[in-house]
Amino acid sequence: MTLAYVFANVAYLRMLPMATIIASSHVAGDAMQAAIGRAGGALVAAAIASSVLGTAGIYTLTTPRVYWAMAERGLFFRGVADLHPQWRTPVRAIVIQTVWAVVLVMAWGTFESLISYVVFVDWIFFTLAGAAVIVLRRRAGRAPGAYRVPGYPLVPIVFVGVGVWFVASTLWGQPKQAIAGAIVLGVGTGVYFVWKGRSARGAPG
Repeated sequence: MTLAYVFANVAYLRMLPMATIIASSHVAGDAMQAAIGRAGGALVAAAIASSVLGTAGIYTLTTPRVYWAMAERGLFFRGVADLHPQWRTPVRAIVIQTVWAVVLVMAWGTFESLISYVVFVDWIFFTLAGAAVIVLRRRAGRAPGAYRVPGYPLVPIVFVGVGVWFVASTLWGQPKQAIAGAIVLGVGTGVYFVWKGRSARGAPG
């Protein structure tokens, strides 16, 4: 995957002048149009639309089940843990996810702003996950059966470095989206610990 991304960027640099790349908001489409004409741009647009639809499907299937699992463990409203009597799907969690998605689309207005908001928070967790590899290895040592990271410790260190750079770059280049994401993340973290404390005391959700 990483190599495919690198090769794609090499192709863009070979097909388009740097000034065009800097000014373009859809480099892949411009590169394909330069290579095979207007049909190339349409092809890339269709591929991106398909990719976006697939990603939306992934989040539609997975994220509501996170709310459902949290509710089952007393970390969210208990009613969200209810399943549809026939389909056995977390229908209330799906409704919550849908409403929140509509709110985000209406709040940001453009796909680019919405992606920047989401990706900023995503990369905070990606970076923490990479750092966790180093922390857990130091704690557990070389325990039998433990997961081995190829190129350790260089690979996780480089990954964490890239993640920190990406988060800082988004904060610098798109502060509105980054700060909004940080606020939502902070509020969510606070609510999680409040609910966790209530769950530990046996309070109803």
